[in-house]
Amino acid sequence: MELNLGNIDKARLVQSSTIDDQAGLGDGEIMSREILLLVDVLAREKNVTKDIVFGALELALASATKKRVHDEADLRVVVDRETGDFETYRRWEIVADSDFIYEAYHIPLSEAQKQDPEVEIGDYLEEFLEPIDFGRISAQAASR
Repeated sequence: MELNLGNIDKARLVQSSTIDDQAGLGDGEIMSREILLLVDVLAREKNVTKDIVFGALELALASATKKRVHDEADLRVVVDRETGDFETYRRWEIVADSDFIYEAYHIPLSEAQKQDPEVEIGDYLEEFLEPIDFGRISAQAASR
């Protein structure tokens, strides 16, 4: 299911940003609060659960990150449902050594087991990526 994140109540976001700016919050804290506000507003306006909106937002942030990184990669974004903070991970699916073809998305089992001996075919190895500063305009564009 694709969720169109457009048509949000921009006045509420602007009002929240102004209050946060006056409270002396940093840009990261403001963006985190805006993410939570955005999720709340969209869930009510679209009459869907917050988990659906969080899922759509995570996909949008992963897509935006992939464009900024300019790299073929499988990315996963996790948004903390309580704080609005998010983390991005690059991941590789573990495949049998004989099935290893595409290094941007796969890692052979023998190599993966050097990092974690308990991994199995079908699991993923992940690498934390430093957050990309999208800025306010980019973050709002990702919500569309």
